[in-house]
Amino acid sequence: MDGSFIIESLDPTLMFTFLAVGNGYVPEFVRVVDPARQRIDFKLKAMPEGPFADGCVLRGRVLDPDGAPLVGATVSPMGRSFTDGSMTLGGMADMDPLAITDEDGAFLLLAGKPAQSYIATVRSRALCPQVVQELKPDEDNLIQMSVGVTVTGRILQNGQPMAGIAVGLSQASRSAEQYVGAYSIGTDDSGSFTFLNVPANQDVFVYGAMESLRVLGALAVTRVGTPADGGSIDVGGLELHEGLELRGRVELSDGREVPANTRITLSRNEAWDSQMVELEEDGSFRFFGLPAERYSLSVRVRGYSMSAENFSFDSMNGFGLDGMIPHSIPGLIIQLDPGESQRVSRPDQAALRALIARQEQPLRGTEEPDD
Repeated sequence: MDGSFIIESLDPTLMFTFLAVGNGYVPEFVRVVDPARQRIDFKLKAMPEGPFADGCVLRGRVLDPDGAPLVGATVSPMGRSFTDGSMTLGGMADMDPLAITDEDGAFLLLAGKPAQSYIATVRSRALCPQVVQELKPDEDNLIQMSVGVTVTGRILQNGQPMAGIAVGLSQASRSAEQYVGAYSIGTDDSGSFTFLNVPANQDVFVYGAMESLRVLGALAVTRVGTPADGGSIDVGGLELHEGLELRGRVELSDGREVPANTRITLSRNEAWDSQMVELEEDGSFRFFGLPAERYSLSVRVRGYSMSAENFSFDSMNGFGLDGMIPHSIPGLIIQLDPGESQRVSRPDQAALRALIARQEQPLRGTEEPDD
């Protein structure tokens, strides 16, 4: 064995991230790879030998729902807390990015600096992913997986089944303590969809993906509560309706032209779903196939930032607009100013109430409001 591998039938329009894992070796990622143009070579480093500093080793075992060792589960560190009471989420370049459980269900992750506890996401095929809190360093942590629940439904238009529609599902709570990421699946010939291994006892959003629908219509979010582990819920028939349209233009306040190839992104605030389009030469844009919901709209131009002059300016984040699209909007004007973002990291109560109130109003930039 010389370590060679071949992965066939990859989509030539996509870029890929590759991961190599071996017992006794540090996992290695190779990111943003075009396999049609470059050869992927891994040079795995041997796992360092101990002893390790206290608080720098996260180990344990992952078990299936029956309590047996689970082989091939992935354990990805997400965050950690320290003895001084501080906590970080993400950005752990000094820590192994991932471990895969062996035949005993065991895993080992090494960190460059000690922590008091760790947070990790655990995933395994045909089981419900979960975020595990309070994993203790230098101890044998036991993690038992569950099967989760099944969510089913149908997509209809005028009572007729719609095949080939991308349907999404996302937890209502996006807190790092429990969010496992969005699910996506297509409808079959009967318009039916089935999500497996969904977290139990939580509210989730079911929705139609805008890119999949577009000229066909729109499907707003449906909020449902999932049953106990092992259960199922049918959300019934979800009807497509006519989609809304958002048209507008991006302007630079110093009078310069918006650079070519600038993109603008429209994201739904409840659904894990977005559209991205490229601005026209005059800075104009158009989105369509939109359900009546709350959205975030962002555009980035080097050397510029979102202007606070925009009515729907999201001062908490500083890079976009946040508001409702209750009807089609034909003339949104987004102003960008030279310089750094005008983000307000800690608004007072009055400013926070004003921001929340604006977010519940129709999305607006610097244009005059409708009569």
